[in-house]
Amino acid sequence: MKLCRLIFQLLLGKRLPVTSGTIRVSGIENPVTVHRDQYGIPHIDAQGEIDAWYALGFSQGQDRAFQLELLLRVANGTLPADKLSRRIGFAHGAELQLDALNSDVKAIYIAFAQGLTEGVRLGCQRVPHEFTMMRTKPTTFTTKDVVSVSRYLSFLMAPN
Repeated sequence: MKLCRLIFQLLLGKRLPVTSGTIRVSGIENPVTVHRDQYGIPHIDAQGEIDAWYALGFSQGQDRAFQLELLLRVANGTLPADKLSRRIGFAHGAELQLDALNSDVKAIYIAFAQGLTEGVRLGCQRVPHEFTMMRTKPTTFTTKDVVSVSRYLSFLMAPN
């Protein structure tokens, strides 16, 4: 296992999220502090709910960019094997759901989507290895994308 990790580091370099210092972002109203504990788990201190959701999205964008990318692609049915996702219509349902949401809930989704996108863009010095190996770039998350992924994850939890 260590040999494999060493080879990846030699070929692609380290691609860890930025976890210290100050990152200036747009999209928040008040300063937000994200402190990571000894295990790398983010602890968010925000003055407002919308800023907290932005910071949560930012942290997840830093830590789980490729996982979120895959979930988005499956939920939107953009991969050839995703006939079921297209048939169920997670993305189409997300559009309809967005129209029905009240403004407070929609603001949470907007902040979270902006945080995800900025977490990948500003929260990492270099894009994660998986994007480099696939020769692709991370998607800019929209509010509809977040709702679509949420619908897909809810669908997966139903059998449990």
